[in-house]
Amino acid sequence: DALTGAGAVADILGTREGAVQVTQGEPLAVDLTLERCHAADYDALVIPGGPAAIETLRAEQRAVQFVREFMAADKPVAAIGEGVSLLAADAVAGRAIAAKPELADAIKSGGGQVVDKAVYVDEKLLTARGEADIGDLSGVMLREFADRVDEARVDQLSEQSFPASDPPP
Repeated sequence: DALTGAGAVADILGTREGAVQVTQGEPLAVDLTLERCHAADYDALVIPGGPAAIETLRAEQRAVQFVREFMAADKPVAAIGEGVSLLAADAVAGRAIAAKPELADAIKSGGGQVVDKAVYVDEKLLTARGEADIGDLSGVMLREFADRVDEARVDQLSEQSFPASDPPP
């Protein structure tokens, strides 16, 4: 809601068509399945929390790969609560992550550090301990995502405006 309220286009991605149940509120309609979308088509990613949702996503290789593609492309990623467990070990290594105490062992075994904060930003990775911190995360996410997306668009426009000085062979 925070993203769409700020004018962003946000798709709900799922492992199957239909709707996904959320912890609070009405189910959300899935806009696209993971089989039909690519990380290159998006500027940022939000990984939800909730143990059942994350277990479903962790069991789907395409979901794990989708998150890896975002991290490899150095795009902004926000993970809430159990959502941090969807991050691959290589995405956690050397990073500081806000997480619930019950996720600390998994983060530490992946080479990450747990910080005791509601929300934490480590480069382009934004993490929140859980559902109670979504309000705090929303404000940080809007600011960070907007800054990162603006930087990427400036880079893209610069590449289009200033072609390489060497002509093609």
